[in-house]
Amino acid sequence: MPQYAYRALTEAGERVAGEIEAGDRRGAIQRLQAQGLIPIEAQPAGRGALPGIEAPAGRPARSGGRQAAAVTVATRELATLIGAGETLESALALVAGELADRRLRAVFEGILNRVRTGASLSDAMAAEPRIFSRLYVGMVRAAEATGRLGEVLRELADLRERQEALRRQLTSALIYPTVLMLTAIGAVLVLLLYVVPQFTPVFAGHEDRLPPLTRFILDAAAWLRTHGPTVAVVLASLGLLWLLASQIGSLRLLGHRLTLRLWGIGTLARERATAEVCR
Repeated sequence: MPQYAYRALTEAGERVAGEIEAGDRRGAIQRLQAQGLIPIEAQPAGRGALPGIEAPAGRPARSGGRQAAAVTVATRELATLIGAGETLESALALVAGELADRRLRAVFEGILNRVRTGASLSDAMAAEPRIFSRLYVGMVRAAEATGRLGEVLRELADLRERQEALRRQLTSALIYPTVLMLTAIGAVLVLLLYVVPQFTPVFAGHEDRLPPLTRFILDAAAWLRTHGPTVAVVLASLGLLWLLASQIGSLRLLGHRLTLRLWGIGTLARERATAEVCR
């Protein structure tokens, strides 16, 4: 019976290599899975030594891109291929070849290269924190330790699909009130900047006889015409600083911590995170 050289992961997440007898490559993979191993690669012995098990490659710079839907589809395909008996290496190669997004394809090719050098899948994915969250990487690491990689990837795909569906529902639900709010703000600004100033000369010299609400509206219109451009610049600058800060990991973490301490909002954020983990 032919001999097949293989590389695989044990249930404890340790990388092992060796040879196994099997009728064909698929049989070798099935025998490895029956032994509780997660096959990374298997090929006929003597065709060329498989790469040795080395330390994982150093982490590259973070890659951009937030293609959540494409990552979910890739996760589903990876789970299906591994469940069908493909090795981790060949499954990653097939998934990377099917991706239309060039940046995401480069991410999966980088993961494939790290796995080929001996890194575990979780370590390879941890090097792409912009694409794979800590929850995602942690679940993959737990799957490697229990030998349930295909099942856990399928559960991850289900979880991401539920999250994306909920995000779409929330976005749809918020569109109408957001449009109403922006319309109301725009109407108030038009009144204060263009309509109210036309009546200001009419009340000139009679301010002390005006009702408090009318005086407040006239004063607000005058203040806004004087300081409006400065306020607009300050708000735009704060928005830009917020966007820049959200790209810096330490500042983003600080923002998350402050959010968790906010009354009401922090409780909802903790409950949402707990629900994600418990699912």
